Amino acid sequence: MSDFISQRKFSNDFLNQKMGETYNSYLEYKTRIEESKLISIIREKYLKVLGEFIENMYPGLKFNIHIKHRSFTEKKIDWFGYTYMELVIYDVISLPMYNQSSFDPSYKTKDYSELISSYDFYETIDSFIPEINKHLLISFFPARDLPVSQMMYNMLDIPSFECWSEYYKRQIIKSSQIR
Repeated sequence: MSDFISQRKFSNDFLNQKMGETYNSYLEYKTRIEESKLISIIREKYLKVLGEFIENMYPGLKFNIHIKHRSFTEKKIDWFGYTYMELVIYDVISLPMYNQSSFDPSYKTKDYSELISSYDFYETIDSFIPEINKHLLISFFPARDLPVSQMMYNMLDIPSFECWSEYYKRQIIKSSQIR
């Protein structure tokens, strides 16, 4: 009997919670439900996995991962929800060096000895945990306490890399090859 009462109480609480929110359409309701599932997956799974992955793959690299939210009033075709993670790499020296194998701009940091680039991050993450790339933005934050000779180079702006766009493009190419 108490099981039935607790289930009934849960369903009433659930209904009250859902009925307390107002929506203008069923599509808006479904979008919000999907978004709340995405938020919980990012907070409970992706954030921890990505953080530990970056620590292990790039020892000594200074970084942080932030959860960000987009406006519900805007929608782009290559977005996979309104919530995403921003991987911020700190202490980057903005003078690009070009990777000889791919000609991608690569950068050094004060604390990590190897060159890093957006595409390298994307490829490394894609090879181990590809589902994260569709919810990831990679940003670079320049080093502030450099010698004067390197300060002018660090005024260059390093563009952020929208991993979700690259993921979307690759999905389109993959689906066109299947046909």
